[in-house]
Amino acid sequence: MSTKIKRVHDWPQRLAAYVVSARTAKFKWGEFDCAMFAAGAIHSMTGTDLAVEFRGQYSDEAGARKLFDRAIARASETLQPIELGFARRGDLLLTRNGSSEPGLAIVGLDGGHALCASDRGLVRIARARWLRVWRVG
Repeated sequence: MSTKIKRVHDWPQRLAAYVVSARTAKFKWGEFDCAMFAAGAIHSMTGTDLAVEFRGQYSDEAGARKLFDRAIARASETLQPIELGFARRGDLLLTRNGSSEPGLAIVGLDGGHALCASDRGLVRIARARWLRVWRVG
């Protein structure tokens, strides 16, 4: 399977600006949670909104859990799965984000950790917690 979306030429600056803006965002299910943060990062780098079908579809954790498998399927249809060791800045991750539930994150700006939205704000996730990765463009 090939990647169906591409990063724009100035994606590093766009991703950095998105991450800076997300640092002050307040967690809210369906608006600024792990999936919406990751989708926003991808949108900033590519202009493609992978979460368009999920926006407005949930407002709590239970609703998010109901849509999570569909979100993973959407990522797998659109993005190329790669080995964890080949993850690079801006790639999409499935991770353990500090709870027993999986979450979505992006590879951080330095490539050595992931960034994930949580009820504590934007948090860093160590590589040891990464479960699966998809190449973003």
